[in-house]
Amino acid sequence: MNTINSYTLAIKKAHTITQAIIDFMLLADPDIDKVQEYIDKATIYIAIYKGETVGCYALLDLAQNEWEIKNIAVAENYQGKGIGTLLLHDAFKKAKSNHIKELTICTGNSSLRQLTLYRKLGFKIVATETDYFVRHYKEPIMENGIQYRSLIILKKFL
Repeated sequence: MNTINSYTLAIKKAHTITQAIIDFMLLADPDIDKVQEYIDKATIYIAIYKGETVGCYALLDLAQNEWEIKNIAVAENYQGKGIGTLLLHDAFKKAKSNHIKELTICTGNSSLRQLTLYRKLGFKIVATETDYFVRHYKEPIMENGIQYRSLIILKKFL
C-alpha cells in the first residue's frame, strides 16, 4: 500500500460547492436530501493530490466549543492510503487553533473501517441511536454486508 503524506497532499477550503464535492459527500452519506441539509451551513475542505481532488470533509459549528465533522469522504481508488487520517488531523489542527474543545463525528454501525480509524485517532463512543438509519433514510444502506441501523456518535476531546 502506498501511503500519501502531508507533503504531497494539499488540503484547501472550498469556496464554492461543486457537483464534484457533492459527489464526494454522497460517498459517505448516500441521501442527497441529508447532504443538502448541512452542506451550505458547513465549511468544506478538499484534499488535492497531484492536481486531482481525492477527498473532502465538512466541518459544522455546533456550539461555542464544539464542531462536528459532518462528512468525510475519500475517492474509492484512494482509500486505504492515509488520506482519511490526514483529513482528520487537519480538522484537529483547525479545531485547536479555534479553541474548540470537542469534535463530534458520527457513523453507522457497519462502518467497521471508519470506526477503527476514529478510535485509533482518539475518538470515544459516547452514544448510539438505535435504528436511526432505518427511521431517517428512505433506502437501506449496506456496508460490509451489514445494514446500517444504528448511528454511532463519537467525540474527541481536545
